[in-house]
Amino acid sequence: MLFKDVIADFLHHVRHGLNLTPNTIRVYRSWLGVFQRWADEEQVPANLDLRFTTPVLRRFMYSCSKKGLKARTIHNVFAPMKALAGFCIQNGMLTDDPCAALQLPKKEAPYRPLATDQELAALLAATERQSDPRRVARDRAMLSVLVYCGVRFQELL
Repeated sequence: MLFKDVIADFLHHVRHGLNLTPNTIRVYRSWLGVFQRWADEEQVPANLDLRFTTPVLRRFMYSCSKKGLKARTIHNVFAPMKALAGFCIQNGMLTDDPCAALQLPKKEAPYRPLATDQELAALLAATERQSDPRRVARDRAMLSVLVYCGVRFQELL
């Protein structure tokens, strides 16, 4: 079976079977496409059992590292690979998980800058400068939820 056909089946499965978000599906498609293009450039055979192996995935991981991708990004690159491996095992296309033997690089601590109390007060005060009182109330409420509850912007929306 060709690897590109397996990817198409897998993406169909995550869209309709797992009902993942469109953004997750887009990310999965993108990273699997990056791997596919890399494998084509490296002239790795297109069959699933030859392309989706631990040694090939390890070479791909090293190439990602050589390109300067951070460890956290490399983990994101391999998330769809791991999900694809599970899909292939579940459907009898593979017997072993080619991702299981991979040692992904250790993630660095994320950098999260914090706003000072003065900066937060200035942001809240800035909402008062609008002429429409409904917008003032809405924007102040939204900003307050972001600041005091720690939710992500997308969650707020």
